[in-house]
This record gives sequence, structure tokens and C-alpha cells, in this order.
Amino acid sequence: MQSIFDEFARLIIHDDKKATKIIEELVIRRAKEQLEKPAKKQTSYSRGEINELDHNTLYNMISKDDSRKNKSAEDENEIV
Repeated sequence: MQSIFDEFARLIIHDDKKATKIIEELVIRRAKEQLEKPAKKQTSYSRGEINELDHNTLYNMISKDDSRKNKSAEDENEIV
């Protein structure tokens, strides 16, 4: 079985049209499956439910927003 995967990987690396089409179809099928899944409705979050990546992303977004507000306030003070 490994030899089949190796050959398929070689075909993809060399831009084989059939292998590329198989990958594209797989991506589309997976995307459709994800879109068709019913969304889980969750109304509250606890820190334990937010993984570290999400936590860092949210923190960075808040920090960027605060820095924009601070810069806007500084710009307004300079104008006056």
C-alpha cells in the first residue's frame, strides 16, 4: 500500500493532471461535507473550552484593537 501512496505523491509533485484532479475533488467533497454539517450552537464558553491557539488569537485581536484606539486618541491630541 505504501508504494501506491509513494507513486501518487510522485504524480502530484510532477503536476500530473489526473492526480491533481483527484486532490481537487477530495478538497471540494470535504468542504461540502463540512458545510452540510449542522452547526453546533454553543452560547457560553469557559476558558477550558478555548484551546491555546484560539486564546492567543483572541488576545492578539484585542491588543491590536486597543493599540488602534490608543493611536487614534494620540492623533486627536496632536491635532488640538
